[in-house]
Amino acid sequence: MTKNRFGDFFHPIFAVDLVYDFMISVNNVSVVFGGFYLLDSVSFLINKKDRIGLTGRNGAGKSTTLKMLAGLQMPSEGNISMASDIKIGYLPQTKVYTDGNTVRKETEKAFADLFALKDEVERLNLELAGREDYESEAYMKLLDKIHEKTELLAIRGENNIDREVEVVLKGLGFKPEDLDRNCEEFSGGWRMRIELAKILLARPDIFLLDEPTNHLDIESISWLESFLQTYSGAVVLVSHDRAFLDNVTTRTLEISLGKVYDYKVAYSQFEQLHKERIEQQMRAYQNQQKQIKDTEDFIERFRYKATKSVQVQSRIKQLEKLERIEVEEEDMARITVRFQPAVRSGEIVLTGKELTKAYGDHVVLKGIQLDIKRGEKIAFVGESGSGKSTVIKILLGLLKYNQGEICLGDMKLSGICLNNLYDKVSYISQDVPVFDGTIKENLVFEKNVSEEQMLDALSEVQLSHLVENLAEGLNTEIGEKGTCLSGGEKQRLAFARLWFENPELVILDEATSAMDNLTEEIVMKSVMQKMKDKTVITIAHRLNSIAGFDRIILFREGKIVGQGTFEELLHTDSYFKELYNANVQ
Repeated sequence: MTKNRFGDFFHPIFAVDLVYDFMISVNNVSVVFGGFYLLDSVSFLINKKDRIGLTGRNGAGKSTTLKMLAGLQMPSEGNISMASDIKIGYLPQTKVYTDGNTVRKETEKAFADLFALKDEVERLNLELAGREDYESEAYMKLLDKIHEKTELLAIRGENNIDREVEVVLKGLGFKPEDLDRNCEEFSGGWRMRIELAKILLARPDIFLLDEPTNHLDIESISWLESFLQTYSGAVVLVSHDRAFLDNVTTRTLEISLGKVYDYKVAYSQFEQLHKERIEQQMRAYQNQQKQIKDTEDFIERFRYKATKSVQVQSRIKQLEKLERIEVEEEDMARITVRFQPAVRSGEIVLTGKELTKAYGDHVVLKGIQLDIKRGEKIAFVGESGSGKSTVIKILLGLLKYNQGEICLGDMKLSGICLNNLYDKVSYISQDVPVFDGTIKENLVFEKNVSEEQMLDALSEVQLSHLVENLAEGLNTEIGEKGTCLSGGEKQRLAFARLWFENPELVILDEATSAMDNLTEEIVMKSVMQKMKDKTVITIAHRLNSIAGFDRIILFREGKIVGQGTFEELLHTDSYFKELYNANVQ
């Protein structure tokens, strides 16, 4: 362990003495992507009852680390060992859902092992009923086995399944009447809550949670905090929600420049220690740079003097062997984004009249009225399940509406060929489609675009490093469905595609959910500048990112309940203020 004035609060982890009561041991693990080390010989332990926040810049390797801990991705080098029979509950940022079940039935999948145990007990009892060798050793062993399994079944709480399901689903915001509705009736945010419920009810030894609060409201976040605080197992989570990290975690693992730093404190304390470490790192960097310059000056000055040749060669070898200090990029500065209003003709390009959508008796949209002008920048804001994504899917022709009418310009949506529609609309969702193949193929498909143009586009969305650090550059394979990229990198790659499209309408459905706050602000500023003459509709993930939009439309329980500028709503609308306060806590 490196000794320094921070004492035991942090240390760069390179090797550990496995003497603790650990659950997972990461040993000299490296992850190599295109010749670039995303993680470089990192080691750390996860102990019983640990509460760990995993932090780092977008693309640092947080989600990759969680996938490796979950056994879904193998390291390039090193190994990960686990205690025997450890049970892991892993929640990714996004998931493909299976339709056809009610909320209750889907959630009960968490008890699959309990149902299997119950089936085994029934099978053993049937076997016992068919035997007559009452005095045999085999018969007595069968009795013992049935007794053991029955006891285990009782301990596991077979009769408490309904109550446990209802308690957890209620805690995550579901109403009693929701439990018997089909999953496909719910928005993506609410279906993510179902997946979270399944993870929580499975009672694993360790939770691995990747942005678990992305789709939760303030009440559900508070309930989840309490659940995790009192949970008997370990927790490792990635989150951009600082308050959530502070309330749940007591230890912070920072991934930076391929290394892992272990801080034995919660997130707010970590931030201060991190700042001090960066300052220390900067001083060391500056001292080394001075040393390098002095050495290079000596070499240049005496390079051709025979009497100094030995010293010159010695200095050259010193420089070659010198381990260069890198300084991490900082996220400390805050960027306030304001977009200049686009010049608009006043032409209405999109109209929605009395839009209604229902699943049986459950109405998700109720008489929605929309008028969007050419060049307007519009944000849809509201709680999960309020109808935002449903409207987007209707606009894209992905959902049919029960009543009402949509017009693009003077044409009804029902009369437009979808292929023609998609020629005019660019859509980026939180579940970004990334394809097998290279960065270049994912960026421009088959378009004839110069390498310089591609690099410029990647630079605009903060992805220059992705190419610069890779031996194959733009021709680097990104793996099946982009497994070599972080969630934030996939989203930024999708944004970079906009530089080679010419849409009339851009729709963003929580398209920045996997980015940290600073990266989101920088990327959105670049994108909105690029799309300054286009019409943009976004579902906002973080409300600060839409402060410069022309108009914010508030959704609640399937209705539009207000609209205005950011400042207008913040000072006059209690619902928006409530959403904003929950967002910034």
